[in-house]
Amino acid sequence: MFAIDERIFRFLFGITGQFQWIGRWMVFITEWSSKVFAVIYLSSIVCVVRQGNTLLIPLVLGPALGLGTVYIIRFFYYRPRPFTRLKVQSLIDHEESSSLPSKHALSAFVIATSVLCIYPVPGYGILLLASITGISRIMVGVHYPLDIIFGAVLGIIIGIGTFSFLA
Repeated sequence: MFAIDERIFRFLFGITGQFQWIGRWMVFITEWSSKVFAVIYLSSIVCVVRQGNTLLIPLVLGPALGLGTVYIIRFFYYRPRPFTRLKVQSLIDHEESSSLPSKHALSAFVIATSVLCIYPVPGYGILLLASITGISRIMVGVHYPLDIIFGAVLGIIIGIGTFSFLA
């Protein structure tokens, strides 16, 4: 499984070496995605509060549970980042922390899923943005595909779970 993961990483990361303009776009996306998702998240909270909606608790709790889950998993399991293990030069500076699961992917997907549970129409577009964010993290050299997939699946499960139990 990890051999296939590494092969897919090398392919996607290799695209940025062949086409530098794609690499520049992936750097732009990965650097701005956290800010974009913070705005989406805060805007969703403001909308829910203004509407007097009772879904504020799962909207706030889902991302918090997601981040806690990342830290717990990374405490018990360390997976070196691709730029560390494979000795490649990532396109962004990043610390040599554990890569599994991707905190960016999990955060993006739990926010997207939470928004989807409240506002379905924009929620689907935000899920697409979360997917692009995940791909950018691979293509800039800081995550393997399985890191992203695992983060995305956990984010979706936590997002749906908090709304299923608390909404």
